[in-house]
Amino acid sequence: MEEKKIFKKKKKKKKKIFSFKGLNGQITVYEDKIVITHKGLMGFLSQGFSGAKTIQIESIKSVQFKKGGMMNGYIQIGLYGDNRSQGVFDATADENSVMFTRAANDEAERLHKLLEDKITEVSKNKQNAGQSAPSAADEIMKYKNLLDQGIISQEEFEQKKKQLLNL
Repeated sequence: MEEKKIFKKKKKKKKKIFSFKGLNGQITVYEDKIVITHKGLMGFLSQGFSGAKTIQIESIKSVQFKKGGMMNGYIQIGLYGDNRSQGVFDATADENSVMFTRAANDEAERLHKLLEDKITEVSKNKQNAGQSAPSAADEIMKYKNLLDQGIISQEEFEQKKKQLLNL
């Protein structure tokens, strides 16, 4: 009997660029994403057992930063399509926020600048790529309009929708 060897392609581990530890969690920045982890007592009190949250850089709409002073500072990540309030009181319970003390202001400011630069880089890359390919949802809407106008049949619409959704 011939023994078969199965080689798994090793996933290239993404290199950590920056890591910031706050009072209620940690933000780790990679080339294309951030990971927010809420650990420790403060993390448990504000988030419970929420675990780690991975956010792609291209999904970040804004990064709100407030230096610590008499009150704790915070970094709050705003996402596209997310209508959460932003501010110091909302940041304490927001899973996309990490609080920190005055002593961590310089590190937090470096994180803020890094994230802003990453967002700008992604935005420029999208602009330089020209018009990107339309999403499946955009394509489905286009075909739905054709269906509504009577240009294509219901069957043609369903067939194209299945194709676009890889069903």
